[in-house]
Amino acid sequence: MANRAAQYVAKGDANFVVNEVEKYKPGQGELLIKNKAVATNPFDNKIVRYGVFVENFPAILGGDLAGVVEEVGEGVVNFKKGDRVFAWTVPLADFRTGAFQEFTISNQAFTLHLPDTTSFEDAAASFGLALGGAATALYSPNNFGLPIPTSVQRPSVDEDAKIMVIHGGASAVG
Repeated sequence: MANRAAQYVAKGDANFVVNEVEKYKPGQGELLIKNKAVATNPFDNKIVRYGVFVENFPAILGGDLAGVVEEVGEGVVNFKKGDRVFAWTVPLADFRTGAFQEFTISNQAFTLHLPDTTSFEDAAASFGLALGGAATALYSPNNFGLPIPTSVQRPSVDEDAKIMVIHGGASAVG
């Protein structure tokens, strides 16, 4: 089966063309995912609209996807052909990882199993950049620096501390 991709052809031009591209082989620690749903987000729009971050064209963008594992590369653990997954990719230099195509390469470190109770569409739209952005804002020492929650240990909170949660502030990130 071939691989078709939405390719942006010029810097700053939001128009794209659908072309047949190579169906990639996953390398060390990589998975080939047959996309069932992809999402666009403000990051993708800014790359195209302002012509930033990407210098080589045609470009295949998109970083949020959900689908089914088509093939696993050497050294991949915990994934096999047929697994339902979602992933967050960063296709700025390696367009094999762009979500706006039928088959995408993903690093196993940024790929998670998708529960049967979650649709491909919900996973593509809710996880990935949205989850990564929110986690970076909340837990990075350069931002809020909150303790990372775990299922093993509950972080202690100073009873006099003021905690504020803003839910649904502006986007999928919140």
